[in-house]
This record gives sequence, C-alpha cells and structure tokens, in this order.
Amino acid sequence: MPQLPGDVALACVNAPNLCLVSGRPEAVAKCAEQLTAARIVCRPAPIHVAVHSPIMDAVIEPFLREILPLEFRAPSTPILSTVTGQWMPDEQVRDPKYWAQQLRSQVRFDKAGATLLAEPSAVVFEVGMGSALTSLLTTQFRGRPTHRA
Repeated sequence: MPQLPGDVALACVNAPNLCLVSGRPEAVAKCAEQLTAARIVCRPAPIHVAVHSPIMDAVIEPFLREILPLEFRAPSTPILSTVTGQWMPDEQVRDPKYWAQQLRSQVRFDKAGATLLAEPSAVVFEVGMGSALTSLLTTQFRGRPTHRA
C-alpha cells in the first residue's frame, strides 16, 4: 500500500483487507485517488466526522473535562477494547483518560475479533445504527457454532 499522506490517518483496521482512513474531506479524496491509482479498491464511508484522526485532538481535553467529575466503576460484564483488541482491566475501564483518548485512537476491530475467536464461545450484538460490525464478526465466526453475532 502506498504511504498515507500526513493529513490522513488510518482510523480503523476492521479486517486484514478492510480499513478506514480519516481526515479532512479534501485530504481523504486525494488519498482515495492515490489508492485507486495503486489499484487498491476504496470507496467513501457514510461517516461525516473525521473519527479517530488528528482532527479529533481538539475535542479530547474538553471531553475529558466533562467526564472527569463522573464516577467510573468496574463493569459487571467484561469490556473488549477496540483500541487494544484485548479485554479491559478494571483500572482502564475506570480511567476517564482512556475514554477521552479513545476518541482519537486507532480502532483495531480486527484484533478485538481475534480475541473473541480465542474464546470458547461468544455471543455478540451491536447496539446503534446499522450492522456493519456485526457483519464483520459474522464473517469471522463462520463455521464456529459456538460463536454468534
């Protein structure tokens, strides 16, 4: 793959061959032209915010100030981090700085999916708009009767 321009970030790695770049619209469009010229298939994502890119840096501190007064508790259900792809220790879940930095951090959904596959069984459901992440996991879980998305 060609080098990404400095004003475009690799925002999400959803699968080995499925990634999302993010940045200002003109920079992402230029990157798409370069990828197309290199014969790498790409298409615009239906996202209207430069998620997980340097543009998010400006909101980290204000967001952190808003959430610092909140009481963070250890979860009763384990949480899988899409930043690390690993199960989150209680200290990390209770750390407001983790949640603020998560706005900017690269999403490693591929690693999170691999962690789920290492479990003897898994049932995953998606909360929110759409079913893109469930679709990715369904593909990974194919042939695994103890894993459902």
